Amino acid sequence: MTISVGGTDTIIPEQGLLSLSAAAWDEAKRRAPVVVPLAAQAVVPTAAAGNAAGQLGLSTRSVYELIRRYRASGGLLTNGVSL
Repeated sequence: MTISVGGTDTIIPEQGLLSLSAAAWDEAKRRAPVVVPLAAQAVVPTAAAGNAAGQLGLSTRSVYELIRRYRASGGLLTNGVSL
């Protein structure tokens, strides 16, 4: 899958799509442009995580969990579908 992050197209590996509902996959794609750039940072400042939380309608803790899962998965969007 290719998504646009900061105006640059980024290829993101994906797996397990057959087991995801369309709604779950849409949610993963909605979260990706916010989570992927944060996950690329060595340290994610609290303010950046809080901003992402506001954009995604999640808690700051949930954003940090999405970042952790994304990093641990090697860049799979499917790991950030449910919290």
